[in-house]
Amino acid sequence: MMRQAMLGILTVAFLTTMAQEKYLKRIYVLNEGYYSYWTGQIVVPVTVGYIDMDTRQYVVFDTIWGARFGVDMLLEDSFLYVTADTFIIKYNVNTLERVAEAHALGVRGLAISGQRLFVSRGELPSLGCCNSYLQVYDKNTLQFIEEADTLTSPLKWHSDDVLVLGDSVYVAVNNGFVWGQYVGYIAVFPVSNINNMRLIDLGPDGINPENLMTDGQNVYAFNNTDFTTSSVSTYARVSGSVNTVNLGLPSGCTGSALVNAQIYFQPYFADSTWTTRATFMLRTPTTNVGALDTLPLNKTFYQIFHDTLNGYIWLTETDFQNWGLVIAYRVSDYSFVDAFAVGVSPGALAFEYGEKITVGVEHSVVENVEIVSLRDRTIMIINRSESPIERVFIMDAVGKVIYNEGFGGEGIVIRRLPSSGVYFVSVQLQDGTKLTKEVLIQ
Repeated sequence: MMRQAMLGILTVAFLTTMAQEKYLKRIYVLNEGYYSYWTGQIVVPVTVGYIDMDTRQYVVFDTIWGARFGVDMLLEDSFLYVTADTFIIKYNVNTLERVAEAHALGVRGLAISGQRLFVSRGELPSLGCCNSYLQVYDKNTLQFIEEADTLTSPLKWHSDDVLVLGDSVYVAVNNGFVWGQYVGYIAVFPVSNINNMRLIDLGPDGINPENLMTDGQNVYAFNNTDFTTSSVSTYARVSGSVNTVNLGLPSGCTGSALVNAQIYFQPYFADSTWTTRATFMLRTPTTNVGALDTLPLNKTFYQIFHDTLNGYIWLTETDFQNWGLVIAYRVSDYSFVDAFAVGVSPGALAFEYGEKITVGVEHSVVENVEIVSLRDRTIMIINRSESPIERVFIMDAVGKVIYNEGFGGEGIVIRRLPSSGVYFVSVQLQDGTKLTKEVLIQ
C-alpha cells in the first residue's frame, strides 16, 4: 500500500475497465530567431521545434534558412502551417517533414476555413510590399488561389492577425510597417467570397490592432495604438456595434490572449534605449473593459497562450538574442507548473492533444516529493514515495541547464546552486512521476 505523504498531499485511486482521456502530447514552438536590422544579418535563424510532454525533451526539427523572422503557426489535424518572412510552409507532424511550400513577401497571420488558407501580409515599404495585403491559398497544396488587391478591394494597408469565426474571416488592419501612419480596422468577408469585403472602423483609440480574439459572440482586437498606450476594441457580430476602450498603458509588441472572458496582457515601459520593461501582468474583463487587475506573475513575458484542456497559460520569455523559455502557470491560482528551454524569441505555440486509453486500476500522479530551499544557495530534494528518484533536472531563469543527472534511487538529494535567483527544478521518479517547481534561491 502506498504510504501517505507527510505534508498531507492527497492520493487518489480509481478503478475502471477502460478509460479514454485527452492529454497534452506536444507543444510546437516557432522561434523567431534574431535578425539585426542594423547590419542586415540573420544572427540566429528561425527554427521550428516541439516539446515532447512525455519525455520532457525539446527537439528542433527544421531551420528556415533565409527567413529574417518567424511570425505565425497553426496546427490542423496532422499538419502544421508556418509563416516566416517570405515563407509559407506546411509540415506533416507525423514525419516532421515539409510537404508543401509557398513564397510571398511579408506573410504574417494564418487562418483556415475548409480548403482555404488565408494569409495576411505586411512589410517595410522600402522592400516593395505590397500590391495585396491578404492572399488565399489551397491548404492542401499551398497553391495560390486569389488575393484582395489594393486597387479594387477596400484593404489598402498592412495587415496582421487573421481569425476565422463561423462563415466569416476577420483581419486586423494596422498599417504597422509605416511608422506614425497607423490605421485601425477589422476587415471582414465571407470565407467563400473575398471580394465581398468591408472594413470595420475601430475609432481613433483603436489604431494599430495586432491580435484578434473571440468568445464566439464578439471579436476583440488588442490595439497598440501609437505605442504610447494600448486599447481593446469589442466588435459585436450580431448588432455590428464597436466599442473601443483606452487602457492607459502601453503594451508594445508583447502578447495578449483571451482567457475565461478576460484579456491578459503585459504593459511595456521603456527608456530611450528600450531596455526597461514591465515585470507584471494585467487582465481586463471583456464585460467591463478597463477594470484592470494585476496578476502575481512578476516576469517580463513575450507571448501568451491558453491551454484550455489543462487550464494553463503558457508564456514565453526571451532576451531576443540568446535564449528563450516556455513557462506554464495554472489559471486558477497562477501557481507555477512547468518550464522548458527552447530557441531564441519563441513567438508562436501550437498545442497537439492526444488520447490515452487505460485499462484496469489507474492511480493518479502523487506529488510526494518536497523541494526545499536552504541557506548558502542550497536546495534539498526529499523523496517520500516508494519509487526511487531517477533523474534531477535544474535550469536557471535564462534557460541554462545547471544539472541534468541520474541519481539511482536516493531518498534525499542536496545540491548547491551557483548563484541566487530563480531556478526550475524537475524531479523524475522511476515510476514515471514528475514534479517541477519554481524555486527562489536567495
